Amino acid sequence: LQLNKESKAVGLKINISKTKYMRSDEGTHTPIQLDGEVIEEVNSFTYLVQVLNMHHRMNEEISRGCMVGWVRACAFSSIKEVLEKLSKPEDRALLFSTTVVPSILDESETWSLTKSEEHQLVVTEKATERRMLKITKLDHVRNEDIRQRTKVVDAVLESRKSKIRWAGHVARLKDDRWTRKASDWYSRSHERTMGRSSRRWNDLMRSRFGPMWRRMAQDRTKWKAAVDWQLLSN
Repeated sequence: LQLNKESKAVGLKINISKTKYMRSDEGTHTPIQLDGEVIEEVNSFTYLVQVLNMHHRMNEEISRGCMVGWVRACAFSSIKEVLEKLSKPEDRALLFSTTVVPSILDESETWSLTKSEEHQLVVTEKATERRMLKITKLDHVRNEDIRQRTKVVDAVLESRKSKIRWAGHVARLKDDRWTRKASDWYSRSHERTMGRSSRRWNDLMRSRFGPMWRRMAQDRTKWKAAVDWQLLSN
């Protein structure tokens, strides 16, 4: 492999035990070997906290158990004592929104969420909000009342905001970097499978701003003015 050859040329060595690969085709193929060792083929793997797969399954990344476990064990527990000492709801909401919510939405700029996957985000955030208020589902408190009491930001709305901000940045790139290539690329040879088409990364921008959204994004001021955050919450 060229990567292995070039790595050795500068004194680097690929760790075979930590190296995995995925493939997009379903046909037969010869296993990939590196220095006589077979590299493991996987259907998905975690890279920089994000779960990657070839089937566009975002639910693996934002599944309720994984997300709630991560938030509760890391982000929420780290500020639990501070939250309990804050009396003003506004202060508690600010601390929660600047520590826990970013953990839930890590790398959300790259997501292409369906309605069911957005619902998973809602479930995750509500679980942490209930813990913040020291209540459980058995208390039968409505979600609207929970949000009114916690006053935290909406995770789904924040994920859309961050994605559109990032989309504007990518659209204004003038060089030929991979960030722009990956955002604009689509397969011309892939045959459409049965059922509804998978969500594409730019579907959100196209539905909100039309097919010429990249042209609109060239003017940073106009792009910011065009983004109606209240509209995004619908």
